[in-house]
Amino acid sequence: MLHALRINVNRTRVRLAAPLAILAAFLLLPALGCDRGASKTGGTTTSGNTTDTGSKGPTTVAIADTKAGPDASASGSKTATATIAPAKGAATQPSNQNVAGTVTFTATGDGVKVVADLTGLSPGKHGFHIHEKTDFSDPALASAGGHWDPDMHKKHGGPTSSADDRHAGDMGNIEAGADGKAHLEATLPGLTIGDGGKHDIVGHAVVVHAKEDDMKVITSSGGRVAAGAIEVKK
Repeated sequence: MLHALRINVNRTRVRLAAPLAILAAFLLLPALGCDRGASKTGGTTTSGNTTDTGSKGPTTVAIADTKAGPDASASGSKTATATIAPAKGAATQPSNQNVAGTVTFTATGDGVKVVADLTGLSPGKHGFHIHEKTDFSDPALASAGGHWDPDMHKKHGGPTSSADDRHAGDMGNIEAGADGKAHLEATLPGLTIGDGGKHDIVGHAVVVHAKEDDMKVITSSGGRVAAGAIEVKK
């Protein structure tokens, strides 16, 4: 009789277990269905700075700070300018009394590009150099020092001379027409703008001379008639 009672109890447990399992499954189905529905209907999930709006919607990914503007690292080459003005003593000279203009320096991949536009020159070629100092107090501009020579080559040449046979500041000549206007474009290899290095042109001066530079003898270009300090363009 005891054995029969145990069988009846076990049968009762089995009969109760099946409905309970069905009830549990019934209760869990809505929750499972919601999760699947969200994934299929393009639900939005946000994590950090990335937003995913589903397989059919747009995807937006966070971009690094661009406060400096697009492609800030290459937003433009460094530029410096020299505003040319007559030497204090130029008014006493027979010509080149009012030389003026602008010289623009732009950093390139291998040096500095020079673009110069001057007026007030006598027709012909004029020595055109970078000098050591921006001191223009002397009427003849002797206070501007000698040709800029950071590598101490101590040889005078021209822009096409080998690096060992020229000063870094040897830009050769600029040639004026009958109207006194002159334009020059050239590239000075190895020079820099505003980096504070040995070959940085900023803080030096452009000097225009009265005569042609033969690019051999340093004094061949005659007196200094105009000059301007090289400054970073703002």
